[in-house]
Amino acid sequence: MAHFDGSLKLAGNEAPVRVAIDLTDDHVIRISAEAIEIGEWTIGQVAMKAQDDGFHMIADGEELIIKTDNDPAFALAMGIRNAPTQLRRQMSDLLRYDPNFHHIDSETTD
Repeated sequence: MAHFDGSLKLAGNEAPVRVAIDLTDDHVIRISAEAIEIGEWTIGQVAMKAQDDGFHMIADGEELIIKTDNDPAFALAMGIRNAPTQLRRQMSDLLRYDPNFHHIDSETTD
């Protein structure tokens, strides 16, 4: 399971709410604020698009904008491949350099 802290707001609304976002191993995204669950969806139930102002998620007919404490890791965890240039670069760096996001071949050559 992956956990992210961040903010969430409705599209067109200026007041974000601090949230916790959990992505389970069985492809469920769960968003909560303090002890209140905002929603739980399978990743297949939502449309997610990375944009300059955050991740735009359409769920249950509502457009939500999410920003996280680690946008590149969130994008990779969600399976997002298309993103603004800066975010794509950060995602690429994670894939290259962070052992949590790539397989390191344990064999060495002589």
